[in-house]
Amino acid sequence: MTETDIDTDQPKPKKYAKNIVFLCNKKGVVSGIINDALNLDAKKYSGKDFIQIVDVNDRGKAIDLLKRMESETVVQDVEMLFDTGHQNEVFLFTGIQLGNRKLIIASDTYHSLNHLFDEMSRISNEQTNITRELARQKEKVASIERKRIERDLHDSVSQTIFSASIIAELIPELWEKDQEEAKRQMNKLKILTHDALNEMRRLLMELRPESFAGENIDDLLKQLVNSLKLRSNIDIKLKIEGSRDLSREAKEVIYRITQESLNNAVKHSGADKVSVILEKKPQKTILTITDNGKGFDTKNISKRKLGLYIMDQRAGSINSSLDIKSSPGEGTNVSLVYKYKDGE
Repeated sequence: MTETDIDTDQPKPKKYAKNIVFLCNKKGVVSGIINDALNLDAKKYSGKDFIQIVDVNDRGKAIDLLKRMESETVVQDVEMLFDTGHQNEVFLFTGIQLGNRKLIIASDTYHSLNHLFDEMSRISNEQTNITRELARQKEKVASIERKRIERDLHDSVSQTIFSASIIAELIPELWEKDQEEAKRQMNKLKILTHDALNEMRRLLMELRPESFAGENIDDLLKQLVNSLKLRSNIDIKLKIEGSRDLSREAKEVIYRITQESLNNAVKHSGADKVSVILEKKPQKTILTITDNGKGFDTKNISKRKLGLYIMDQRAGSINSSLDIKSSPGEGTNVSLVYKYKDGE
């Protein structure tokens, strides 16, 4: 085999793109460089004005590049000569404005930078789509919350006030016939109006999530349990251990998940007993809700039913873990584990 044969059989070495990233301050003074496929001495350029390191005939282009970066986030593909230490070569310079810093990228090919910006554009579009989807989901959750509050107003407050108004109309007539019974009805009227006020206060708080910041989670859960007791015949036991305070976000998530779980127990499970336990431990808070209802097959039910999807999203918003265990005829157990954030 001849030397010529060897040369023709061997693949040609791949030509790698030459990329240099100049790190500059807001005035365009180079503070350092990152280079690929070139062995450049960073000290040679550090402290120099970027305009001085390009060919003297292209310094007008360099000045224009820096000026454009003041008003444009990205300025692409400005062709200038640059001395790599071996020879003057034509590079395509792209400037990126990052706050008070400037990144100026020099490449000897269009393709590498075009690919970079295509990828940046793709990521930006993905982020936009994610933001839109989050906004859509947020509005969907808000709509569900509004409808639920409307139902609660009708099921609890309006009925309570209606009952109270009837008793109030009967008391004067009853007073003339049986004062003892009238006193009992007046006491009942007092209880009804007190319950209606508490329920209105709870619903108004749910309309304003920021109000969770000034409330104690113990009181919030007590109000929620008492409200459901008024509207159902289910025996709901609430047990709270520990006295640690929680962040507003954590309190809202714990409240909402308890609320959704109890609503499921009241409306869907057929349970007559429910247990709610909140344990505020030194490193974490554990919420456990158990009912003795008919249960369901967790594998064959969509997470979008029973509010499970929303519960899962809420748990994820505070980086907590949510576990739902259930099977037909065995009731349901909902467990939320929230580990405290640093400084909480």
